[in-house]
Amino acid sequence: MDWNGFLIQLQTMLFCCVFVFAAILIYSRIFHNIRETGTEQKAMVLLGNILEKKLNSEDVSEELGEFFCLQRTLYQEAYSQRAKRHVVNSEGKLKYMFAILIQRSAYFISGQNSAFSWEDEEDKAFVSAMAAYIKKAGEKDFLNGSTKELKKEGRTLLHRAEKERKELYKTAANFFRMYLFILHQADKKDSGILDEHWEIPAKHLVKERILGRFRPDTFEMRFALRMSVVLMTGMAFNLLFDEGHSYWFVMNAFLLLRPMYEDSKYRMRTRFLGTAAVCVLIALILPFCTSITDHLILAGIMVACMYTATPGTIIHAVFVTCFALTMTTLAMGESSAVKDYYFRILSITWRMASEIQQMIFLVKYKKRGGKEREIMEQYIYYTDYVLNQIQEMLHLKKEKKLKNIEGMKYQHYIDGEPGLSTLMTQYARNLSRLYILVLRRYRA
Repeated sequence: MDWNGFLIQLQTMLFCCVFVFAAILIYSRIFHNIRETGTEQKAMVLLGNILEKKLNSEDVSEELGEFFCLQRTLYQEAYSQRAKRHVVNSEGKLKYMFAILIQRSAYFISGQNSAFSWEDEEDKAFVSAMAAYIKKAGEKDFLNGSTKELKKEGRTLLHRAEKERKELYKTAANFFRMYLFILHQADKKDSGILDEHWEIPAKHLVKERILGRFRPDTFEMRFALRMSVVLMTGMAFNLLFDEGHSYWFVMNAFLLLRPMYEDSKYRMRTRFLGTAAVCVLIALILPFCTSITDHLILAGIMVACMYTATPGTIIHAVFVTCFALTMTTLAMGESSAVKDYYFRILSITWRMASEIQQMIFLVKYKKRGGKEREIMEQYIYYTDYVLNQIQEMLHLKKEKKLKNIEGMKYQHYIDGEPGLSTLMTQYARNLSRLYILVLRRYRA
């Protein structure tokens, strides 16, 4: 490509970018104030109905689809509650926390995790009581009204759930702790407490927001430099050596290099495995594709699957390769699934993520003394140390700097903080379970 061709493509790209940005700006101005009302109540009522139907072994696929739509709406409503001095206002923060709660609930009730299941009549009775409470909560404007009765009944169910050790009750306890915290915040949202921590930092002003990125220790700058070095090396090879297909180096580097090292490694592995699987099995499929019509039909199926698959996975790489080879008169198909070991890791980390989010909200809500902060810091240092060992056994990139924990006192509770102590203890147990699970596989 000569300079004239480069300038033409550059002008085209700039025109498209300006058009897209202008369209987004106009859309945001027109639809900024248009939003639904009562989404929280709808989500709670629907959640209660889903639980009741699951207890009766009824089909809930239609309700789940509506539930996921309400979840997205909650995040959109939270994002729309922006202010000039704050990332979001008090109402937006409550919606954001409630959206997180609904997202966690959607994961468990949709059948993606087997933890939310019942074994006997006692479990069914608890789920039935939980469903009735959630539906009752949905009938009230709990973010803007009186919540005394809801708090009392919620604490009763929480205490009941905390006494049991089954996965069902642990999941329910996480739900009630988060929901009761939201109710507590809703009662105090007019006192200014919620507006204390989420102010827009001064460095995020226009000038600082731009200049602040041009430092070698920023995430964006490091990725840009890494990408530039790789692409320049590939382009240099393309220009110096007379190889007709060397442009594939640059194109694949651009597609596979990701901001995170683990993500890049994962994309490279899945792309290679997906492409290799297609190349091996294509010899078996080729004899059955005897006409152009066969290839076109298969290409249509592959391109539909390609755009619905999750980008970066082996399945996506298979569909992409299948489509490309089909268009050159070759085709095949392949699929893949998670193994049980990684599914167990995913289940534990889901619970840990839920607990750490609740701890973050509780820590930011209340200022504590030096002793409590010291306990929390040592708890974090020990947790970071164990997580680093797990990363090492999983052959993931370790942290470069770790705090020396020798001589520190490890304590997963804080006197006078029952809610935070419960979360710290539960997180520590799940971290121990994760460590033992990975260690057994590592030693095998």
